[in-house]
Amino acid sequence: MKIVLDSNILFSALISGKELYADIFKSAECYVPDFIFKELSKYQEEIIKKTKLKEEFISFT
Repeated sequence: MKIVLDSNILFSALISGKELYADIFKSAECYVPDFIFKELSKYQEEIIKKTKLKEEFISFT
């Protein structure tokens, strides 16, 4: 299965913290636009605050 993700979908999945999204993303070919990495880097601190993820697991740059 192929999935195209925009930043809103990816941010929502990260913030929700649901394992379901991780399973879906792992089992599919995911495509994202290049600018998403800039957006993730820009909002990295906010994403870390809102998620249960630890900073060492998030590396967007």
